[in-house]
Formats: sequence, structure tokens, C-alpha cells
Amino acid sequence: MDCVVLFESKLSVTDAAFGQVVRYLRRLFPTGSASAVLFDLSSFWLITSLKTVILRVEKANWVDGGSKALFESFVSDHTSPWVRRLTTACSALGVDVVEGGAFLGRGAHGRVFKVERKADKKVLALKLVDSRSTTALFREELALTNAELTGLTARLEHGFVDFPGGAALLVTPVGAPLPRPTTLQEVFNLFDLLRQLHEKNIIHGDPRVPNVIVVKDNDKDKLLWIDLVEAVLVTPGFRTTDAAILTRSILRLLHTSLLGEPLESLINEYGQAPTNENMLKVATVSGLLRNKLKTAEAWHIRADNKVRSIDRPVALPAVEESVLAWVLKCEELGVCITGELIRKQASATCDQMNVPVSQRPAFSKGWLYKFQVKHGLTSKLQHGEAASVSPALVAEGRQQMKAATSGYSAANTYNMDETAFFFCLSPHRSITRHRQPGTKKSKKRITVALTTNADGTDVVDPLFIGTAARTSGGGNVVGKGCLAFCVTGNRGQLLESDRHPRH
Repeated sequence: MDCVVLFESKLSVTDAAFGQVVRYLRRLFPTGSASAVLFDLSSFWLITSLKTVILRVEKANWVDGGSKALFESFVSDHTSPWVRRLTTACSALGVDVVEGGAFLGRGAHGRVFKVERKADKKVLALKLVDSRSTTALFREELALTNAELTGLTARLEHGFVDFPGGAALLVTPVGAPLPRPTTLQEVFNLFDLLRQLHEKNIIHGDPRVPNVIVVKDNDKDKLLWIDLVEAVLVTPGFRTTDAAILTRSILRLLHTSLLGEPLESLINEYGQAPTNENMLKVATVSGLLRNKLKTAEAWHIRADNKVRSIDRPVALPAVEESVLAWVLKCEELGVCITGELIRKQASATCDQMNVPVSQRPAFSKGWLYKFQVKHGLTSKLQHGEAASVSPALVAEGRQQMKAATSGYSAANTYNMDETAFFFCLSPHRSITRHRQPGTKKSKKRITVALTTNADGTDVVDPLFIGTAARTSGGGNVVGKGCLAFCVTGNRGQLLESDRHPRH
């Protein structure tokens, strides 16, 4: 996405059109800087953002003095260096970028684009690097030259060309990315492709699954290695390293992950003797481990899962990711949510992403259930209230109260307790991944005070306490001798028995 500059044309620039461009930027560049040009026949807006936050908006009319220079300066300042490198490389190699689907991928050192040679219209892959990685690209040229006669790798079409700011070369053919292996046979095919390369005394250096492409050869699929990084003689150590890299890639493990026994021993045996038999041993164990990991993923990595339903692919993964992020953000902020809110948020997310109604799921209770199971979300009761009174202070207060009342009889020891209706109380149950403490609760309430002595011989009439001295519901009768309870207010009001006599 570092080669994208967003231009949006409208019949008329409006706030609604600006909002649409902002949504585009947030979806395309959620973690980096971005820029866009919103324009119509009479004016243009120059927009810059960083991590979904709009930093600056400049507005101008096309007929204003200096508007052309402002526009050109903005586009130049916000054009990726890769665009300039690509333009320079295409000019030096006599090729044009293929319109539509030109970007083939990116790696540690550069970018790859689909181009067409002007002389014969042949479609090629252009490998482009910046000035810091020219040595790596030169080494790749040597590796491709050494492996050219094997028929197992992409071929060098035009050698290393350097220019200010970077370097490039052309390779052929242009293939499709190899899908992740899902069967033992596909794992065997990958390891056999590596064994054949080693048999030809060639080391790859980075034989991961993404560095294999599929091309057509006599109407049959053929696998080829790309992105060779080593141009050295074969040694047992290099063969072992290649096999370990491919194994981790198939198992989708980090390059620092330990493979453990017996896989490490089998890979070492293959490195010492790259026979077909040793290759099959490594491939078999890797394939079986891959299937085991795949099964664990499908069963949510739970040994006690007894679900027999099919794990179908998600229809709208971007929507689901956004809804999940919203749920986790609510959990982080301590906001209580319900299943109904999640379903409404999913519909609102579809509106924000302009998903056609015909492509939206129903967001039914069944969808909600599977969404919660997939992401480990359950409805949990929040425990306590964050920032409430410490239990240690409560215990200490009880001891102090016992000491204070020890000199009085039970008939002369009174206790008044309050209970209340909190009409602004936030929910205490929420759908989350982890059990969370509650948030501070709203204290808006109507309170009733109940009083009696310790032996129960004197039960005092209830006292209702609101925020007003006279409530709207009983204001006309309070103090007129017709209520069996007292009503008073607690906002700047004293509980005066002569104003509100008890009955």
C-alpha cells in the first residue's frame, strides 16, 4: 500500500464526499500515513492523515492564484519513493507497467511488479530494490544465473541495472502464488522441488512457500522457485538450513521456533544425505504435523471440543475483524455490551464499509453464537466495582463499630440501613473474552432508609430520600398526615421531623 495515492473525483465536493474519502483512508491505511485528493470541476481538497486521524485539509479553487503549484507540490511530497524508482526502472529497461494487477508482491528487500516489454509485448516480472539493497539484488542475479539450466527456478531475462536511488532486474515467467499446502502430496511436492534443487548443487537460501510460483507448462501446473538469495556451493549445513526453513514455512512457524525431535534429526539426516528416502521422511513428518495443527485450528485448539459442525469460511472477514476490534475495545474501556448491541454494530459496520445489502448476512442469533464461540467471547458477570472500598477497611470498621456499641443494651442500639433504586445504573453483565471488574456506577437513585433496634422491639417507619425536598409524585400530600412513611430530600435539605412528621 506504500505506492498508493488516493484520488477521488466528484460532481461536487461536499462534506459527505469528504466523509467517504476519510473512510477510504482509514480502511486502506489504518496504521500509517496517507494522503488523498478530493476534487471536482471547480475546486480540490488536499487531505493528509496519520493512523486514521485527519491531520490537515487544504482547500483551493482551480482558478485561484498558486493553486497549480499547491497541487503539484502536494502530489510530489506525498508520492512514495517506490513510484519514482518504478518509473526510473521502467524507462531504463524499456518496459511499461501492466494496467490492473501490476503489483505482484513485496519482500524484505524490494517490490515486484508485472510489466510488459515495449519491443515484443512480453510480460515479465520486474524486481525493484532501494539503494540499501542493491547488493542483495546483485547476489540474486548470480543465484538465478547459476540455477538457470536446472529448470527449477525463474529465469533471468535482463541483468542487474542500477540507477540513483535503487536497482532492478527482469525475470520470467510470471506465475501465480502457490497456495498453502493442505495435503501430504502437496507437502511431498514442495520438498521434492527443494531436493531437486540441491541435487543440482544449488542452495536457495529462503525456500519458503511464498517463494514458489505456479506456471503452466504444456497445460500442466509446474512449480518454480523465485527469490533465490544464495549463490554459494552446496554444503550439508546449507541443505539443512534450507530444509528447516521450508519445514517452518509449511508449519507456519516463526523462524526462531524450535522444531523438536524427531524432526530436527530427520532434517539433519537429509542435510548429510539428500536422498529421496530422507526427503520423504522429513516431508511425511512435516505433513502429519501440519494436518495436526490444521485440525487443532479447526477445533479451536480445544481437546474437549465435541462440535461436529463444519468450519465454513467467513463471508465478510473485514466486517468481522472490525466488529471484534470494537468488542475488545469495549472490554478494554469497561463498557458493558450485549449480543443485540454486537448485532447492531455489525450492521452499522456494513453501512460504514458500503457493503451491498444483498451480500450481508442476516446477523441472526445463530451468527452471534458462532461469532462468540470463534473468538472466545462469553457473557460474564462483572465482579465488584473498580475503585470501591477496600475489604480490609471494611473489616477494620466492623471492629470499631463493635467497640463503640459495647456499652449499650440491645434495645438502645439502633441500626439504620439504606436500600435504593438506581434508575441510571449501568449493566453489570457484558460479553467479553476475560472476566472484567465493574466500572464506577452512577449514584442517581431514590433511597429508602430502614431503621430498627437490635432486639427488634422498635421498628421505625421507612424514610424515602430523593434529590428534592418535595417529590413531584407526592408533593401535594407530604406533611398532610395521610402517608405511612416520611419523604424528604438529601440535596441541601435537613431531615426535620417538624416539617415531615412521622405516622
